[in-house]
Amino acid sequence: MQKTTLTTAKFSKLGERIHELKVKLMNTNYWLSISDIDERYNSLFEIYMNNKPKVKGKNDINKS
Repeated sequence: MQKTTLTTAKFSKLGERIHELKVKLMNTNYWLSISDIDERYNSLFEIYMNNKPKVKGKNDINKS
């Protein structure tokens, strides 16, 4: 997944929606499910934010 402003904005919006659901479902039977979704989202977002885009020619291992 390429790191772009649009994708980062979509991640942020999804994070907000997950947070809203966690607050809404705090004292229900769905708490564990939404917490699991939140953990997975946070892991994926962390990978996305730390992913460095490849620059053509710079990251080639077999370069002579």
